[in-house]
Amino acid sequence: MFLLNGKGILYSYGYGEYGALGQGGITFLQTPKIIPSLKDRFVIQVSCGEFHSLALTNIGDVYAWGRGFEGQLGIAKNFETSSTPKYLKYFYNNPVTYIACGAYHSLAIT
Repeated sequence: MFLLNGKGILYSYGYGEYGALGQGGITFLQTPKIIPSLKDRFVIQVSCGEFHSLALTNIGDVYAWGRGFEGQLGIAKNFETSSTPKYLKYFYNNPVTYIACGAYHSLAIT
């Protein structure tokens, strides 16, 4: 589960297999906790798949984390899981305006 406040700070809590919480290997949180690697970013949207998530910032940057066995993270070919959000370099100089996740895929609109 994710919570996004009006200041662009993203929190996660609940069960997070495959790094889905974005908390660096923590698999269960009973109370919301700020996602450390995004604390200095202004997140405007978050989208969740089955075991992966995306975050979109106010400047159009996209971050991905969780399970990526089917390539849904978009980080690199050899990245099957990431327990912390990773910046998607593919969108450098091509700001994203909307993100969405399915069970085993991710979408971005530029």
